[in-house]
Amino acid sequence: MLKSYMDMVDTSILKELYFLWRPVFPYLVSFIKEIYKREHGDIMEAGPFCGPLFSLKSERIGDRHVIATFPRGMGKFYRDEAIAKGHNDILVVESTDTFSCFKDSCFDLIIFRGGLFFPELFHVDYWRIYSLLKKGGIGLIGGGFGMYTPKEIIEGIKERSKELNLLAGKIDVSLRELEERIIPERLKGLIEVFAEGGLWTILRK
Repeated sequence: MLKSYMDMVDTSILKELYFLWRPVFPYLVSFIKEIYKREHGDIMEAGPFCGPLFSLKSERIGDRHVIATFPRGMGKFYRDEAIAKGHNDILVVESTDTFSCFKDSCFDLIIFRGGLFFPELFHVDYWRIYSLLKKGGIGLIGGGFGMYTPKEIIEGIKERSKELNLLAGKIDVSLRELEERIIPERLKGLIEVFAEGGLWTILRK
């Protein structure tokens, strides 16, 4: 069986991006909390670029925390990180971009960082994410530094981050392209596009 491009990506690139971006995660969480506006709920972080979930857990946001990551090999990496941070109760699973290991209507918040910019790595299925959300749930799909990350942190990592992201297959996506081509027509009334501090889509069920 032929391997997908996702399976052939050097996971060391993804791991270096994680460590590079660790100082950003607490500031991204301020952005996430502003959107989520709750203290409780079932929260999943999805994809290769996880990390803010650890900060959410440290700030006691959410009751159940799940990391659904890919490609193969990243599960152990994030599991080891969770244990090292004392978050042994975070469930870490190796998934795919179909998230077939989860039932419908089981999460209050889904975070899919990097979700708009890596079409060769994975497909973002907005309908699948919508189906995984509980009624009133929120899906945050996109990427960027958020509104609250200090400039000195951004300046310190942006060049290396750009290099690594390009190695991982990152492309530029314009606001117009997002609105006209990427967002499914039938979901447009449920999605808010947020272009400050990056490019994000906020899906509400």
